[in-house]
Amino acid sequence: MKKRVLSILLAAALLCSPVLASGSHAVTAEFDSALGSVALETDKGVAGDNIYFTVTPSAMYTPENPKITTASGSAVQCYASGSENGVYKYYFSMPDDAVTVTVSFAGPFDDVAASDWFSKEVLRAYSAGLMTGTGERLFSPNAPATRAMLVTILHRLAGSPEAEGGGFSDVSESAYYAAAVAWASKNGVVEGYEDGSFRPDQPITREQLAAVLYRYAMSRGVDVTASGDLAAYADAGSVSSWAADAMRWATGAGVLSGTANGLEPQGTATRAQAAAMLVRFTDLVG
Repeated sequence: MKKRVLSILLAAALLCSPVLASGSHAVTAEFDSALGSVALETDKGVAGDNIYFTVTPSAMYTPENPKITTASGSAVQCYASGSENGVYKYYFSMPDDAVTVTVSFAGPFDDVAASDWFSKEVLRAYSAGLMTGTGERLFSPNAPATRAMLVTILHRLAGSPEAEGGGFSDVSESAYYAAAVAWASKNGVVEGYEDGSFRPDQPITREQLAAVLYRYAMSRGVDVTASGDLAAYADAGSVSSWAADAMRWATGAGVLSGTANGLEPQGTATRAQAAAMLVRFTDLVG
């Protein structure tokens, strides 16, 4: 009789105790640590518990809605509970199963993935105000960099000093880049063409970009004695004679790196390549 009563009491205890009936289950988090971090309040929970966690994105990133998934594949509702000082707070009700919290992060541009070789440089150029997007959440990394774009960036880098004139037949005084072109021309950073034009919308080549940065560095009194060995590149013979010194400096100083095809001096510089070179250049000149 005593054994029977004890068995009944034990069964009742098991039914009334969620810890004993269900036990605790693991809570894990998956995220890209290069883009942010996730801090779980606990690494296990019992069915019905509220599980809290915080998400801290890296600079220029924001967290997307976290996904909570059970070991059996079911989705669990996640709730946002506010943010403070760049830290986002969330919670969910623990199911009777192990769960994984998956957090993804979004940067300011939909066409710049964290895995792209240029992502860090693009975000740095954007954060520093050197470059802007081309549309809503677009950077257009593979679009060509233009002459007007480059002088505008360097003008900002110089502190946007006032300048007048320029004297180019195709640069209107009302153009957004007019002051930048005038400043760059006055300081010998850029030159026009023999027909008196500047050709602001013309894509800039990789050697032209190197040459402009080289002249700007000299105008700032920056040491330009670094000299790379152009002969190390299969297409060194494609470098224009007028750009040779600039290309030697750019490769030697680490501002310009080769591609799988070599230096590609005559190739059009993309916005992503321009961002990378500009960030390396600003690291160099301070």
